[in-house]
Amino acid sequence: MKVLALMAVSLLLGACSGAGSTASPSAATTQPSASVTSAPPADAWGPLAVRPPEDGADTARTEGTLRITDSCVYLEAAGEVTLLTWPANRTTWNGASHTITFANSDGTVVTIGNGEHGVFGGSGDSEAESGISSQEWVNERDWVAPPASTCSLDSRWGIGAVEG
Repeated sequence: MKVLALMAVSLLLGACSGAGSTASPSAATTQPSASVTSAPPADAWGPLAVRPPEDGADTARTEGTLRITDSCVYLEAAGEVTLLTWPANRTTWNGASHTITFANSDGTVVTIGNGEHGVFGGSGDSEAESGISSQEWVNERDWVAPPASTCSLDSRWGIGAVEG
């Protein structure tokens, strides 16, 4: 009887701890926070190009339509696409809904998905403006999840704020 009781307690503890979870990687979600104690695996970011955690934001502004592909996230405006990069500590990728949730430094939280219009604070450049190749640009930066090699890097924007 004691053995049976111990087995039942063991099974309950295992279930509570999430052992044996069958959550699919495509449904992985990262959580924004003021500070990141451990980074999620790179595949938890889906198609996002993610920078290390950072505070504050540049004050430039751009707007357009968010385009989420299987491997890249772009802003489309006036027929041009710009790769968006995201700070790890304020960004959440939801693989189930293919949406991005961003925690602004003022405390507002915005969730945005493919095809939605958005206004984005931050800063950007292009290969022509920076004078370095796209590959050099990638290599010179620290990444939590670098942009996929298939992403167009001709124009880039570092997200610092999001308005849906």
